[in-house]
Amino acid sequence: MNIVRSAVLVIIVGGLVALSGCSPSSEAASPVSPSPAPSAEAPASEEPVATPSAAPLDPGDMSTWVAGSAGIGAIERGASWGAVEAQLAGMAVETMCSGAVYFTADASATVYVGLEQDGDTIRQVWAAGDATDAKSPATAAGISLGATLADLQAAYPGIVESVIPYPSDTTAYAVADADGSWLVFSLRDDVVTQIGATASQFPPKELCG
Repeated sequence: MNIVRSAVLVIIVGGLVALSGCSPSSEAASPVSPSPAPSAEAPASEEPVATPSAAPLDPGDMSTWVAGSAGIGAIERGASWGAVEAQLAGMAVETMCSGAVYFTADASATVYVGLEQDGDTIRQVWAAGDATDAKSPATAAGISLGATLADLQAAYPGIVESVIPYPSDTTAYAVADADGSWLVFSLRDDVVTQIGATASQFPPKELCG
């Protein structure tokens, strides 16, 4: 995991680097605690967002995973984490805390899964990394980790920035689905470092806590 990914992890779970009492390792941090209230500058875009494919997970090639507001690959919000984990044969899934887990593979993004209080229902999914992670999930519009702000704006005309109260060098953009779910992009220095499927238009400040 390189310097950019470590920086990425600064926002998800205390900024994806300082996990509040449950930091997994120096390479991985975490994406969720209360999200800030929407500001007047919250995204106005309500474009339809493609949902993930129902095809079986291929942990060895995350580039085949489609990211949408409903989830990333077959890791869908509202699904049972236990059922999804059973598809991750050979993957080393690490527990960050009772409400979050993460996993990755060589040359792939790190995927963070936030769980509901029951410890099984998937609440949100985040892929974190950068352009060096060749096997990155991508949206139906072709946006993957490492894409530039210009790429994002071209793929989603009219998308606007979400105002977030943490790291000044980090920005967020979000696209709403018809049911109010969000496909969120977190950028550092105008490069996409996180893609998330969540109920909020903001990246989480942390997943544990």
